[in-house]
Amino acid sequence: MDMEPKTCISCKRKVVNDAGSVTFSCPSCIQYSIVRCKNCKVNAIKYTCANCKFVGPN
Repeated sequence: MDMEPKTCISCKRKVVNDAGSVTFSCPSCIQYSIVRCKNCKVNAIKYTCANCKFVGPN
């Protein structure tokens, strides 16, 4: 199990037991894990995949 704290890709805040946070594969390349905190997800703050440069949310 990965014990390193996850970091929100948009705001760079550490996400630890953050209710409402999500982790998902990049919708474009499916090779990179996107981590989003609740605040950035709810407010639709943009993110960029480090692997393929996909920008979301659409």
